[in-house]
Amino acid sequence: IRNNSSCDLTKLSWACSFVLGSSYDQFGPLVSIIQGHTNFVLCLAYSSDGTMIATGSADLTIRIWNVIGRSQISCLNHHTSISALAWSPDNSFLCAAACNRASSEENDHCIYVWNVNSLCKVLQFSGHHAGVSCLSWSPDGCTIASGSLDSSLRLWDVTSKNSILFNDFDSE
Repeated sequence: IRNNSSCDLTKLSWACSFVLGSSYDQFGPLVSIIQGHTNFVLCLAYSSDGTMIATGSADLTIRIWNVIGRSQISCLNHHTSISALAWSPDNSFLCAAACNRASSEENDHCIYVWNVNSLCKVLQFSGHHAGVSCLSWSPDGCTIASGSLDSSLRLWDVTSKNSILFNDFDSE
């Protein structure tokens, strides 16, 4: 939270907000504060064209925001907290994952791909043995990379829906 005596902290719920970067301070430009989540925002990802931001939260939702209008476009309900997000290069899909350390549920270690237009889950990748902490989509849109608390890196082929590379760093 910014160290500013004119800031009214009673109107700010930092844990449930995120900042879009016309005022300046030691941290740079502040455009606005967007609120909507009811629990901690754990991750966010800009769309490749910069028009949307997806946020993942401990409130079990993924929210997609219009950057220009600073408004919520959609809300996707998930079964667990979201710890990682990545947009497809054409911005039509969003992959999401959870990093629930306390869970032994297999579903908490999966990567889900959502169609942003239909708001439906279209793919699910499983293979990690612990929560997924990071995601990235390849520039050609054919591969998703995931890193996990099980010390592994996996590459997933979006077309064949298979794991194409597995590297367990604990075994080296």
